[in-house]
Amino acid sequence: MELYDILLGIDILVMFILLFILLNPGGRFFKQSTSPDTSAVIAEFKRELKKVKNLSSRLESECGRLEIYKKEMQERQKRFDRVLKKLEEALDDMVSCEGVDNYTKALRMLRMGRSPDDVMKELKLNRGEVELITAISSLT
Repeated sequence: MELYDILLGIDILVMFILLFILLNPGGRFFKQSTSPDTSAVIAEFKRELKKVKNLSSRLESECGRLEIYKKEMQERQKRFDRVLKKLEEALDDMVSCEGVDNYTKALRMLRMGRSPDDVMKELKLNRGEVELITAISSLT
C-alpha cells in the first residue's frame, strides 16, 4: 500500500512539474524573445523530462529496497520476540524452584534485575520484607 502511495505521489509531482514548465513562459525553460525557438524549448523539455524519469526510477528502486529491509526487520523482530519469550519462561522456571522458600526466590529475582514491585506481586510479600531482603543482600 505504501509503495503505491509513493508512486502516486511521484506521478502527481511529475504532472505538476510539466504544468509548471508549460505555464511558466518567463522562466528558464522559455526564453522571452520576439521569435521563440521551439526546437530549443522542446529539447530542454525532453532533457528535463528525462531527468525526472531517471529520478523516478531511482526512487522506485529505493522503495523496493526499503520494502525488503522492512520485511527483514519484521522477521528479526519476530525472532527476537520468540527468544525473549523463551528467556522469560526460563526465568520463571528458575524463580519457581520447588523446595525453595519465598525469601530465597525474592533474592534471586532481585539479583536478576526484577523490580521490588514485581517481586512483591509474584511472591505475595509485603514491601518491608522485600526492602529487608534488598538491604541484607547489599551487605553481602
